[in-house]
Amino acid sequence: MENPILTVQDLTVQIKNQQDITILNNINFDLQKGETLCIVGESGCGKSFTALSIMGLLPKKAKAYGKIMFKGKNLLQLSNEELRDIRGKEISMVFQDPLTSLNPLFSIYEQLSEIFIAHGFKNKKELKTRCLKILEDVKIPDPKTKLFSYPHELSGGQRQRILIGMAVALEPDIIIADEPTTALDVTIQYEILSLFNRLKRKKGLSALYITHDLSVVSEVGDRVIIMYAGTILEQGPKESILNNPYHPYTKGLLNSIPSLEKRGSYLTPIPGFVPSAENRPKGCPFHPRCLKKQAICTKKVPDKTFVSDNHFVYCHLVK
Repeated sequence: MENPILTVQDLTVQIKNQQDITILNNINFDLQKGETLCIVGESGCGKSFTALSIMGLLPKKAKAYGKIMFKGKNLLQLSNEELRDIRGKEISMVFQDPLTSLNPLFSIYEQLSEIFIAHGFKNKKELKTRCLKILEDVKIPDPKTKLFSYPHELSGGQRQRILIGMAVALEPDIIIADEPTTALDVTIQYEILSLFNRLKRKKGLSALYITHDLSVVSEVGDRVIIMYAGTILEQGPKESILNNPYHPYTKGLLNSIPSLEKRGSYLTPIPGFVPSAENRPKGCPFHPRCLKKQAICTKKVPDKTFVSDNHFVYCHLVK
């Protein structure tokens, strides 16, 4: 592979309370230029903490260790001022809930123009032109009117389109999307995913797409990371993960997806729940929920096993 645009090495995040609580444990991955890397897992698996670590937006009590290399710089070592220069301009993020991400007290124009003002644009005529261009790019109907609307006057799909437009406004190198379609109905989800793909190709972006839904991966992904309890369990190309999964957790996620082929039959949910960060089990973190666990699974963390050149898994069952 060519030199990655982003490299995450041994990323560990801990919350500093009376005792240190590990949220992420030794996370490693690369993001290649122009690709979409999907991070998949249930709520509480550490997906959003991974994104917040890259953006430098971790809670005050959280401390990140390791390296996040971007253009020769370790983002974990940069000051808040240096990170502010990177956010939006070089790395941007689309958050999950557009209604809480947009300020209800300010018009869409005021919030869009703030992005450009923060990075040195002052001319009012140019600001309006640029803001209108964003709405046109994300296919907002009647953009001249919608530009001066407030968030509550727009539909959920329109608000999410605007957030995506804001994220790509300064043509960053990387866009991070944190479950941007979760709160939308299926039809609108498809429209947002199509928009995401179109803008990504048009602007030549690399993307980190966070989701709990493997069916979304088939629409947007190039490679996939399966994350569980703050660790990576499996990683590989999209086709390999979807068609030939190895880890029992990956198989469980795929078996729980509804489809036309499964119409009339029961879905197979994964038993149990994701453990809290304070109660992570020893050995393989998934073993309390795994129907195929062996004695070694409860004692020893699995080693990385390559099942093909670009596909690896952490599982004692895979030799």
